[in-house]
This record gives sequence, structure tokens and C-alpha cells, in this order.
Amino acid sequence: MLKFRRRRRNEQSFQSDSGTLMNLSLFIMLLAFFIVLNSLSSYEEQLVGDVVQSLDTTFSKDPQKEDIAPSVTPDPVNSVKEGDTFERIDALFQSQIISYKKSISSNRGKMIIKLPLEKFSRAIMAAGQKDLTKMNVQRNPRGNFIIPTLVSILKSDKKNITYRMNILLQVPDNPAHFQNQSPTEMAALMRRGSALTERLEQGGFPQKLLNIGVAKGNPAIVVLVFEPHIPFSPVEEAEQGGRDG
Repeated sequence: MLKFRRRRRNEQSFQSDSGTLMNLSLFIMLLAFFIVLNSLSSYEEQLVGDVVQSLDTTFSKDPQKEDIAPSVTPDPVNSVKEGDTFERIDALFQSQIISYKKSISSNRGKMIIKLPLEKFSRAIMAAGQKDLTKMNVQRNPRGNFIIPTLVSILKSDKKNITYRMNILLQVPDNPAHFQNQSPTEMAALMRRGSALTERLEQGGFPQKLLNIGVAKGNPAIVVLVFEPHIPFSPVEEAEQGGRDG
């Protein structure tokens, strides 16, 4: 009787070990299969972005909202090549300067950007600038791109509208009064403005699309105004003057 019980226990132990070994073998086979599958697969960044955006839209609190959900960060480099002129300018400043304030008047076709003068100066004066609209990149590249990219954006509007950029340097008082009270500081500001416009023109910015002035405001902030460029026509001016007379 004792021998029979011992033999039965041995058979149960052998069956248990066999089941464990079979499960372990199956696990190793599945692991090897997924390792091979992963090595043969490829990563499609665009498809991943679409999937993540779809999930965020589905589970966001406001499904009707058209903006991208907070967990999805749009790629400023790719956005430079998409959308209207103002959207592309916005994307460019996101990739190059980051901290700025913007306002857009759709009725007047005008975009205003306010940003620190020092950051704007560094971005303009940076050497080795390239045109992002002519580069085939997937992620934000390192480098300086603001002047040639801005020129391309302003000259390639889908509605065949050419835009100009007005630069407003600011002084703490009325410009005329500031000139009288602080001529040295005004002269230094004018030299800085001349250096900025010269660098822009050297980078390919057409002189007709660039204007610089002085306004009352925070001296640490520069104001950029983008608006449609209307070429001067002496004939039209003469005709308008005749009608007014």
C-alpha cells in the first residue's frame, strides 16, 4: 500500500513538471516571435501622430473643439509649410523664438507680434541661416532659419498676396519728445534699427517689404506688424488725387 502511494505521488509530480515545461516553452516561442516581428517592423511617425490625435479627440472633455488636444504638440517645422501666411509665421516664431504675443485681425488682414527686442535681435543677427520651407525635415532641426524662411513665407501666399513687415522699436515717451529729451539714446536706437534692417536685407529681405519706425511703448519689446503689401502706383495716386479735387 505504501509503495502504491509513493508511485502515485511520483506520477503527479512528473505531470506537474511537464505542464510547467510546456508553458515555459510556449512563452519562449511567443517571446521569440514578437522579437522577430519587432525587428521587421518600421516606425511611421505620421501615422503615430494621427492615432494619438484621434485618441485625444475621442477622450478629450470637449470633442467638438477643433484645436489639437493638450497632449499633442504640433511640429512647428512642418507647420511652416502648411496653412495660411499668418499660421506659417506663427509656426516659424514658435520654432525660433517661442516667447511672444500675437494678435490677428482677419478683417484688416493684419498680424501683430510682440516679443523681447533682445531675442529678436539675436535671431536676426544669427549666422548661417537656412530656409525651412526648402528643407525636408521630420523634426525640429537645430540652427537659425528666421530670415530666409520669413522671406519665403511673405512672398508665397496661396492667394497671391505679398506681405510686408513693419518693425516698431519702442521708447518710453512720445518719439518726438524723446528725441528732444534724450538724443543720445534715440541715436543709439536708430543705429540698432539700421543694423537690423541691414542684416534683414543681407539675408534676402526685399527693401520694399520692410519698414522700421519708432513708437511709444516698452523699450524692451519690439512690435512686428505683418500686412499686405500694396505697391505704390503714381498713376493711381494721380487719378485718386484728380477725383478728390
